[in-house]
Amino acid sequence: MSEPVFVPGEAPTRMAAFASRAGERAGRDLTAYDDLHAWSIADPDAFWSLVWDFFGVVGTRGEVAADPAVLPEARFFPGAGLNIVDTYLRPMPERDDADLPIVVQTGEIGEGIGVVASLTREELVERVAAAAAALRARGVAPGDRIALVLPVGI
Repeated sequence: MSEPVFVPGEAPTRMAAFASRAGERAGRDLTAYDDLHAWSIADPDAFWSLVWDFFGVVGTRGEVAADPAVLPEARFFPGAGLNIVDTYLRPMPERDDADLPIVVQTGEIGEGIGVVASLTREELVERVAAAAAALRARGVAPGDRIALVLPVGI
């Protein structure tokens, strides 16, 4: 088996913090991935409500997080109105990450795999703002649907 492209460091991750918060909400230890996964299936409304709150989704959630709770028919946050761009691009309150890479493209470099390109939050915000301005200039408005065919890469 080949070496993994990415191995997380020892520093606390947002996923570990989420698992800890989920454990507090569920009243038991959910730091093991399998336990967190089992809880998400056993109580999907609580799980998805926590995802919304913990990760700071920007918008109005609505009353129900998962309806029905069983895949593949499940609809998540059917009454929600959200701005996914604002959700993804807002700074993380617990750290100043404006100059840290948040989008990283990897690919083959020589005989190995490495970073081909990256964008900081600030660079990504600038690109998104430029794309939004271009779409508005062409008459695209809220509620419109857009399909894109794009190359793989940043």
